[in-house]
Order: sequence, then structure tokens, then C-alpha cells
Amino acid sequence: MSHQNQTTNEKQLLQAEKIEIEHKKNESQKQEEEKEEEEKETHPTVSNRSKIIEIKKINNRVLKPIYEPRAFPKVKKQLMIQILNLCKQANNHKQVKKGANETMKALNKGLSEFVILAADANPLEIVLHLPLLCEDKNVLWCFVPNSIALGRACGFSRPIIASTIIKLEGSELKRQIDSIKKEIQALMF
Repeated sequence: MSHQNQTTNEKQLLQAEKIEIEHKKNESQKQEEEKEEEEKETHPTVSNRSKIIEIKKINNRVLKPIYEPRAFPKVKKQLMIQILNLCKQANNHKQVKKGANETMKALNKGLSEFVILAADANPLEIVLHLPLLCEDKNVLWCFVPNSIALGRACGFSRPIIASTIIKLEGSELKRQIDSIKKEIQALMF
């Protein structure tokens, strides 16, 4: 009997050790999982990053205007309203070019009075070559905060990232164009 008691005691000890080892493994696994979850929160994975970027885009588009320091000079609200109203009138007089390609062509031909760019172009690099071209051609440019508003002012239901008001002899809009050019000039300095 004593031999059986020893074997049962040994079995019980072995079972207790196994249970203890499993318990330690479970605890260490839980700790590792918690660490991984914390890392996911602080360092998002690729799939988490895309979700975060989408949310930021939605928030930037809906709640906050995007502020990009490379988008200079950015116009204030009052001047933006004047510029967009001028775009509407210029569109009626066929005196506006819409889109980055048409704007660049008008700049190269020397037809541009001034250039209007959207500060929320994504990525902004698709319009950043235009201010350099404007500097070469001595043409003023400005950034409006919203590409959708610029598109609507130019007569489209789609966003537009660049447009230009072109020179036209005997234009009815000459006074308005000159006053807006003076205000943009003041913004640059």
C-alpha cells in the first residue's frame, strides 16, 4: 500500500506540476497577447493604417480644412468668395481654363491673368509645379482651400485642382480681375 501511495502521490505531484506549467504558459501567452494589442494600438499594422488614413481623410474633408504649409499663399474666406464669383462670371464669358493641364498650357502661351490652385489636392505635388511655372512667367497664383468649391465655380460638379483666368481684349471683367490681382499680390508679401 505504501508503494501505491507513493505512486499516487507522485502522480498527483506530476499532475500539479503539469497544471502549474500550463497555467504559467497561459499567463505568458496572455501577457504576450496584451503586449501585441498594445503595439497594434501604438504602431498600427498596414491594414490598421489604411483605416486610420481613411478616417483622417474623411475628418479633414468634412470637419477640418486641410492646412498644408506648401500651399502658399492661401486666401482668406472673403477673398476666396470673390475669386470663386469671378470664376463663375469668367466661365460665362469663356474666360477660364479648367484643370492642371489646361492651366499649364495657358501659362506657357502667356494667356493667364492669375492661377487658382486647390490646397486640398491629394497629393499636393500634382499642382506644385504650377507655382514654379507662374514664377517663371510672372503670373500671380493663390490657393483656395476646397477643390469642390473651385470645381463648382468653374461649372463642373467634380473637383478641380487648378484653373486660370485668361486675358481677353475688352473684357467686362477687367476691373474685377485687377482688384483681385492686387489682393493676391498683397498676400504674397
